[in-house]
Amino acid sequence: MQLLKKSVLIIFILFLLALGVTHLYEFFYYKEIESTSHFILPPNVLIPIYSEEGNHNIKVHKLGIRSESDEYSECNNLILGDSQSFGYGIPSKRLFTSIIENELKERSIIHKCLFLNASIPGFTIENQISLYLNIIKYTKTKNVILFVYANDIYETGKTIDFGIYESKNRLWFFMANIFTNEMGYSILRAKYFESYNSQFRNIFQSKDPIEETSRLQVNASSDLEINESLRIIYANEPRYFAKQLNTRSDARTEYQRWRKLFLSFHSYLKDQGIPLKVVYIPSEVEYDPNRLAIYKKIGFTVEDRWLYEKSDLLEDLEILMREENIPFLNLKNKMYLRSDLLQTGDIHLNSQAHRIIANSILDYNSSFLDF
Repeated sequence: MQLLKKSVLIIFILFLLALGVTHLYEFFYYKEIESTSHFILPPNVLIPIYSEEGNHNIKVHKLGIRSESDEYSECNNLILGDSQSFGYGIPSKRLFTSIIENELKERSIIHKCLFLNASIPGFTIENQISLYLNIIKYTKTKNVILFVYANDIYETGKTIDFGIYESKNRLWFFMANIFTNEMGYSILRAKYFESYNSQFRNIFQSKDPIEETSRLQVNASSDLEINESLRIIYANEPRYFAKQLNTRSDARTEYQRWRKLFLSFHSYLKDQGIPLKVVYIPSEVEYDPNRLAIYKKIGFTVEDRWLYEKSDLLEDLEILMREENIPFLNLKNKMYLRSDLLQTGDIHLNSQAHRIIANSILDYNSSFLDF
């Protein structure tokens, strides 16, 4: 019995030591700004897209981002965002970046590449920071423009996909929660995003990557039917929109995590002497009355105030940008009460919306872009 008590005491002391060491390491050495929590598109391929905007190919740059040009080293303005600023379903010539570049070239204001669009579908703040830290090695970026879409807040937390991944790795997440605060969670999030890279690599290892991407794209499009995909989301998360926009209640934890990462990124950029600008793309329930009615009919928790007033998220972002003295372009004002800015049966912006984004950036002021 005495031996058993000693053994238990030794195990308990070792546990406390391990706990102390990991927390001390996290306190002194863990960096919130890290470069492993992202995935990229398969480099140097063409991805066929089928949409109402017309069938077209997306050219993927060798850096694993969408690009029509190889002049990436000379592009002064780096864009970080998700599928909305990526231009899901939009031909390259109708992207807001192409519209701006073409207009400025016609006015002889620029004669070279202006944008490097590093937006990737599904990305949120942690992925965007991570990708930036990798891309900056190959560019001479002088200006960073971060596109914030409302569901970025939800994506920062436990999405449906991440929830599935977490359930498969319950033990590791349990250990991470015991021994660390953010560090263990971030390491496991990085593993989660690496799994995406593995999926992409497997798809593009075939002899005919175009054929493989074609099948992938057709499947992806079918998943975005409004009545089908949103009913699936509703079955798993009926408060999906509340967990994006109610940052003082439903989405409080997710927003605080997003805010903490954002402030760390802003601080990092200031130390590098690189200005940060932010563009807010509102959720469709913040500007489109038809979509708000559809989502109500499906059964989602939605609030009319998001449309007719300001969501908590928008108010909190405005406050944050004022405090940090960051130029903030709020697109809700330009999109308000429009029901013609989304692709049919889809949640992604159409070419009319990209024209609005381009005009809004051009009209903001000359300092928003670096020429």
